[in-house]
Amino acid sequence: MPNMSNPRVNFQRRRLLALGVGAFSAELLGARDVEAASATLVVFVHLDAKLRLLQSVLEKLFPDVDIRTFSRFGDVKSALATADAVLALEPVVTQLGLNIVKSGTRAGKVTEPYSLVSTNPSLKSNSVASVGFVDILGRRETTKFVQGILRSPAEVQRVTKLQDLLPLLQLKMAEAILVPSRLVPGFREKTHMQLFEIPAPNEVPLPVLGASTPAGRKLAERLQSANGNLNNLLGIQSWR
Repeated sequence: MPNMSNPRVNFQRRRLLALGVGAFSAELLGARDVEAASATLVVFVHLDAKLRLLQSVLEKLFPDVDIRTFSRFGDVKSALATADAVLALEPVVTQLGLNIVKSGTRAGKVTEPYSLVSTNPSLKSNSVASVGFVDILGRRETTKFVQGILRSPAEVQRVTKLQDLLPLLQLKMAEAILVPSRLVPGFREKTHMQLFEIPAPNEVPLPVLGASTPAGRKLAERLQSANGNLNNLLGIQSWR
């Protein structure tokens, strides 16, 4: 029978007990972390900034929500099975089959003007041959979407980030790029090329929140009180 008064034995017993309590505490904390995530929000919005910045702002607004940001439509479709809500442009949410529970607005509208930006001063929207655009719906649907905005059968060169559009002009891979009009000054600052701008015939819908579960729908109420940082990043002024 071991000597219970032996200091070495007592030390080992205390160490084993501490390890056991520590493992139990870690397991309990992990369970609480899982419980703390009240919903999963998938975010698919292309910004003239790093996605990490948007994620950081959203995590402060929704500290108990699992925020997942993506830059590719295919990844969003794959993540949809475990998502309670999706924050994206209205055509994306509609394509995914979700109910829109909150819409972003700008100047009182749920759409905003876009511009064709080109190095060609005589460019016309109805005769542009090729257009660069951020892929929001996959190859076929994005092409149809852009052609509808321009009312033109233009070929569409897709990229995954707004930052990838200017190289299309520099390398002459597209005759023009299609971007939100509010971002055109920023594009001009990033290049030595002389850029010309003409308005697109149709406007493009702004970001919306689509939900598939009651937990996702509850996020709409909290989005209503979103701060200016989030709205500015998303290019909206308010929610309705």
